[in-house]
Amino acid sequence: MCSIEEEIQTGDAETPSIRSRRRLVVEGLCHKCKQSPPVVDMKRVMYCKTCFKESVVYRFRGNLMRATKIADGAKALVAFSGGASSRLLLHLLSEFHEPDPSNLRKKRKFSDVLICHVDQSAVLGGEDKEAEVRRIGEKSGFPYLHIPLESIFSNDDGSDGGALVPVGFDLADTVTLKMVHRVTSTLSPVARLRRSIHGLGKMTAKEDLLHHFTMRALLNTARKEGCNVLILGDNATRMAIRILALTSKGGGFGLPIEVAGDTDWFEGLVVARPLRDVLSKEVAVYNQYTDLDTVVMPALTTAMPAKSSIDRMTEEFLVGLQRDFPMTVNTVVRTAAKVTSEHRAKTVMRCPMCGGPIQDGTNDWRSGHTVSQLLSHAPSSDTTSEALSSTSNTHPCSTSCACAPTVNPESTSTSCCTPADQPINIIPYLCYPCQNICRDAQEFGATAAKKGIDDATVILPAYVGEEITMRKGREWMKKEIEEFLIDEED
Repeated sequence: MCSIEEEIQTGDAETPSIRSRRRLVVEGLCHKCKQSPPVVDMKRVMYCKTCFKESVVYRFRGNLMRATKIADGAKALVAFSGGASSRLLLHLLSEFHEPDPSNLRKKRKFSDVLICHVDQSAVLGGEDKEAEVRRIGEKSGFPYLHIPLESIFSNDDGSDGGALVPVGFDLADTVTLKMVHRVTSTLSPVARLRRSIHGLGKMTAKEDLLHHFTMRALLNTARKEGCNVLILGDNATRMAIRILALTSKGGGFGLPIEVAGDTDWFEGLVVARPLRDVLSKEVAVYNQYTDLDTVVMPALTTAMPAKSSIDRMTEEFLVGLQRDFPMTVNTVVRTAAKVTSEHRAKTVMRCPMCGGPIQDGTNDWRSGHTVSQLLSHAPSSDTTSEALSSTSNTHPCSTSCACAPTVNPESTSTSCCTPADQPINIIPYLCYPCQNICRDAQEFGATAAKKGIDDATVILPAYVGEEITMRKGREWMKKEIEEFLIDEED
């Protein structure tokens, strides 16, 4: 096999080959154009200002154009927090969406673009910065939507959706969290949201639940506005941190959904991440060169040590490693992109709390690895109906439901999909990471109750209980007609 030096020698000495010209590095000049002095050092590659900006734009547009699941002419909703990544996303998408007068054949990728900002100030504070976020969002020219995070406790029509409240705690039982749906509550939606987050003891559980609530608010808004695509501003560094943290928390089964450039896992929507190849350092440098103003919003772990949560500790570790080994983030993201799982199997259910896939056998695995006095009574993931037997009522549905022990003769109900005012153990219906959240809520609530603190219990939105009840109804119906079903192998 010929070496590079041999290829150069075979060509004209005054006219280097194209391959040698690409590999040529002139000291003191940009490694790409080889004309201007470099100003940016990214992964040991020197760029001038113009070439660096073109590189970021090229990767952004390339990811959008290669997104095969996004149909041309789709309506998009852009998640905008005001931070550096979402600000860059909004800027690049605005330029990408503008028509090109010099190229009349160019068609717009999206028919319409909306901006959605989920207001987390009820939990994180920073109410004084919301006006600046709105100003930046409206400045882009796209329609701006302001969605309070506490809206997840309301129905689609804005009415009170109630909440799931716990029914007692047992510090010795770490595999059961009984909750009941309350149609009305004296607490305001803001108070319920704060109880949801502050009803958890560990900062890792708080960050995860806040992330799930924010994603739920974005998905609900996208569906309500008739959008087909939800565009997130996750950059490569943030995705690498999420990959390692999620894996350490037992969420590796849903990893293909988290690292995909575009995924249609969420019903009726495609979630795209066009900045997945751009580092957080590149985001900051691009914003500085383009004079893009950003808003620094507080987080749960702001001004806290690195050991405050798994995500915070992972960030500290990864950023430090990236400083000495520039290809760390790219290696993590590209390696995770090769991971496959059976999350598309027909038997895989969706988690009612985070919307991710639930791996088969999760409850059996936890039962075999969790130290609890009631370990032998832990529900099996194979028979969901047996999971509800751990509650005080063996049939959590109302008496008018067809699966109740005594069916009302005047009832026309044929399923148990109507939420009932009876406690349900929600843990068997959740994915493993969300089970960890509920376990933390159970332990924190039991400790608070032992100290006589009544307002430290977690509260969950009503949609969690509704989806659990619907799932139970579908499983009951499948069990009723199981003998009439034809096996696919037959």
